[in-house]
Amino acid sequence: ARGGRPQAARIAAARALDIGRAMREEVAPMGFDPLEGDADRRIVEALAAAPEPGRAPPGRSGDPDVRRVLAIHRRLASERTPAALLDAILDSMIEVTGAERGLLLVRRRRTGDLAVRRTRNLAADALAGPDGGTIVPGGCSAPGASPPPGPPRNLAAQPRGSVSLTIAQEVARTGEPLLTTDARADLRFAASRSVHDLGLRSVMALPLIARGRVLGVVYLDHRLREEAFDPASMDLALDLAGHAALALQTARHLRLLRLRRREIERLNSELGRRVEQQEIELSGLRETLSGALPSGEAERFEGIIGRSAPMREMFRRMRRVAETGLPVLILGESGTGKELIARAIWSGGSRRAGPFVTENCAAIPEPLLESILFGHVRGAFTGADRDRPGLFATAHGGTLFLDEIGEMPLPLQPKLLRVIEDGEVRPVGGAVSRKVDVRILAASNRDLGAMVREGTFREDLYYRLAVLTIRAPPLRERPDDLAPLVEHFLRKHGGGRDRRLAPAAMRILAAQRWPGNVRQLENTIVRAIVMAEGDEIGADCVDPGQPAARPGEAAADAAGAAGTDDLDLHGNVEALERRLIARALHAAGGNRTRAAAMLGLSRFGLLKKLRRLEPASAR
Repeated sequence: ARGGRPQAARIAAARALDIGRAMREEVAPMGFDPLEGDADRRIVEALAAAPEPGRAPPGRSGDPDVRRVLAIHRRLASERTPAALLDAILDSMIEVTGAERGLLLVRRRRTGDLAVRRTRNLAADALAGPDGGTIVPGGCSAPGASPPPGPPRNLAAQPRGSVSLTIAQEVARTGEPLLTTDARADLRFAASRSVHDLGLRSVMALPLIARGRVLGVVYLDHRLREEAFDPASMDLALDLAGHAALALQTARHLRLLRLRRREIERLNSELGRRVEQQEIELSGLRETLSGALPSGEAERFEGIIGRSAPMREMFRRMRRVAETGLPVLILGESGTGKELIARAIWSGGSRRAGPFVTENCAAIPEPLLESILFGHVRGAFTGADRDRPGLFATAHGGTLFLDEIGEMPLPLQPKLLRVIEDGEVRPVGGAVSRKVDVRILAASNRDLGAMVREGTFREDLYYRLAVLTIRAPPLRERPDDLAPLVEHFLRKHGGGRDRRLAPAAMRILAAQRWPGNVRQLENTIVRAIVMAEGDEIGADCVDPGQPAARPGEAAADAAGAAGTDDLDLHGNVEALERRLIARALHAAGGNRTRAAAMLGLSRFGLLKKLRRLEPASAR
């Protein structure tokens, strides 16, 4: 407008307002106006609204140049990505000026160097720098450099170094456009060797300026014609360059906003996952706090460590059954502390003043079990040299805990049922029964219901024992109790020293499934204390003692986990018992006593399992 070209100023201002509206609509969902408070916006609005006497408003004129410029403006405004916009800018510049060749250079954001981004009718080796070397896309000068990836359009066979970038670099430095009708005779380039060596004639170079910053340069030339560009075409190209610079800056901003939006979405997603995880942890803490046992309750169940939800549920059931005199069946895997539970029920009940007698039914040979339970009289069998009371008589007025009740021989089960129903016990070889007042607590790590269906355990005895049931949760179902259990065992076996586990060692323990449950964990801590040299127990001292599965077994386990055809619990448990016994015997070199110790059984208990699982091998 100051240069005396009001019509071009109104056209450019009108398109600038269109760009502003498009940009505000694009970023409106992000919640801000990028042009709010911009002083240039008011100037542009005034220029666009200024009337011109005798002329129609821009966009309604019949002038072909105006229609062509408006069409180019619309094309540039429709491009949303910088890559497509660069092609549109250079093609439009060549179209309105009639240039033979064209070159578009863009300034790098970080370094400020010019980089060749688009060429038309130029080979990659046709770009000569001030020293005569080749300028390759990317802005580095290197004679003989390799061409850029992807050929430019309309490549022509041209001599090396047929375009000088001296002009483009000068325009980028000053920010002023340049037009010369004969570069060889132009005194401004008298000192430029490359301009004279290349014999350039008509040259036009236009800066792409947005908000006072040079974003790049458009270089156009014609090697054959002098005065190929006139001031009118330069004015039109300048208008187009101003619009192109704003469009390029807008496209860059939109691209940056899209990248930032994707990054924000990624961060929000990550934040959501973290918040969800923290909510789960907080929910667990709230559940723990809300269900924490009152003070003194832990003392009532002394020796049982646990504050997790499964343990709190078990404690609630224990409190209910402790005050009754009914039989209780305690179910759970080996090593879950079933005897501790039975002792806690006895100590918290009304019979705590009476004796608490325990017996493992799997540890006594079958011929002796009846005598041990019910007693015998002198001469009842060989070696019975005097009368002996049985465990029922010993537990009179108190509680008898029968562990591994599932291992009791089937012929002995009706006699136990009669004692429970009648409250009378008759010793082996005796003729007189005596009354006994005993509460029965039984425990098993086997599925007694399945044994009833198989006929290996009496149904009537099962229902007499399972009047009340308590399930001891395995350690893998109560991971929150792992840390307090570790601390308890460190104090118990630490010899009065302040023993502690290194974080890496604790991570190893947390990753285990603990098939041996609390007993296996205690043995692991004892081994770690022995192996540790100082008070801190490192990861190298922690060995849960779980043998690695053999390849065939791992495949079988994987197949079993993947399918649902074989869900026979009893059959799978027996298969697992066979594998574990085979491993123990192999590790013990066939020594059954050592194998039984590894399995946590007595030698007699191992023999019973061998007879039940592998009759042929037992013989």
